[in-house]
Amino acid sequence: IEESARQETLMQSNHLYLCGGTRLNLQHPIHQLLHSVYRATLTRTRDFPLFEQVIKIVSFEEIESRHLTLQHKRGLCRFMEEALCNAGKYAEGMTRLEVSCKLQNGWTIIRVADDGIGIKVASSQRGYG
Repeated sequence: IEESARQETLMQSNHLYLCGGTRLNLQHPIHQLLHSVYRATLTRTRDFPLFEQVIKIVSFEEIESRHLTLQHKRGLCRFMEEALCNAGKYAEGMTRLEVSCKLQNGWTIIRVADDGIGIKVASSQRGYG
């Protein structure tokens, strides 16, 4: 993902290039872009074999996005790609993946959730903050 982001920064184009090589036109509405990121990432089963076996619950509602800049859209698409990649890499025991984009109480909600076992944190570990 870092290399793709670096290329985009250099090019400052209206396009987003995903890790699998998919090119997205950032002029499209955000719900369409996020759905394209979802489809492109889940087809990378060689990188993420867990995706072949899980139940997928997917909902992309139409969302007003004319107030979003190209940079906003780029960031939201990168968030979706990274969240899906993390689920594909680290969601040990995952059987279900939920991905949604919707309006709720005036807020746009973008959600990627799996039912993997998660990360176990020892109760003795303490942070600095």
